[in-house]
Amino acid sequence: FGMTILESLACGTPVIGSYEPGAQIVLADANLGELVSTSNAEQLAADLLRTFPKKYDNYLIADVAKLRYSWGSIVSQYIKIYDSL
Repeated sequence: FGMTILESLACGTPVIGSYEPGAQIVLADANLGELVSTSNAEQLAADLLRTFPKKYDNYLIADVAKLRYSWGSIVSQYIKIYDSL
C-alpha cells in the first residue's frame, strides 16, 4: 500500500493505479481514478488512452480522500476496532 496514492488524492489529483491490493481498495470508487492493467504494453496503452480524456471533480477527490484517510479518520477507525475487542 503506497502513500503516494493517498497523497495524490489529497491534492485532488485522480490516480491511475495498477491492479494491486492497496490500489484496488482505495480506487474502488471510480470517481477517484482508474485501475489499469500492466500485464502487457498494448493493454496498458489502451487503458491510459481511455483514462486520460475523463473529467474528474478535483475538489470531490480531495474531500473524499481527507474524509476517508486523514489521521483523525484513521484514529477513529482504530478506536472502533479496539472498542469492539
